[in-house]
Amino acid sequence: MIIHRFYVRHSFKRFPVAELVPAAVFLAAKVEEHPRKLRELLEKSQETGPLAIKEGISETDGRVQRERVFTLERIILQTLCFDLAITHPYRFVFRLVKQLSSVPDELVQSAWIVVNDSFRTSLCIRFEAETIAVGAIHLAAERSQLHWDALQSKGDVDPLFGQTKTAVDGKVLSYPFVVEVVAVMKRLYSGNLFPKEAVKH
Repeated sequence: MIIHRFYVRHSFKRFPVAELVPAAVFLAAKVEEHPRKLRELLEKSQETGPLAIKEGISETDGRVQRERVFTLERIILQTLCFDLAITHPYRFVFRLVKQLSSVPDELVQSAWIVVNDSFRTSLCIRFEAETIAVGAIHLAAERSQLHWDALQSKGDVDPLFGQTKTAVDGKVLSYPFVVEVVAVMKRLYSGNLFPKEAVKH
């Protein structure tokens, strides 16, 4: 998500992805309280970018590479206005499942995978985490040939299928937004994320 938000304001030409990734991962690891050693990240990036630490590299070059990562990290922080509060859809997948009954474990696993794959798209900066979570379960149910009607909602929770809105933790979500999430993921899985009719020449 950090990378998606960064490129909303900057160009790929000015900041190549392969160069930015180590800095973004380095920062994300600290945000999620799972810090990683910078040298380890640079070594892992040796096949994807110019910041790789290769055998026989001089200490001077290694220092330059590390300083570049630190510089990019500061640029990322400034670009995001130091706002690193990130809400992931995963938690809402579990919360929604708890509000429904007769949910197969396979469906939950499938929804989790859909959420993972959603970060390959721009959904995380277009829609709220709750909307993505509902869309993930919706798509997982559809792929399992299981309609929301069959999930037997509990309490005040309305099944999303066929409705104009639903609620997650009291927040009312727009059904058209959920439909768009599902549509984007279907295009991703079909290898047609950017259909020709959506491309302006």
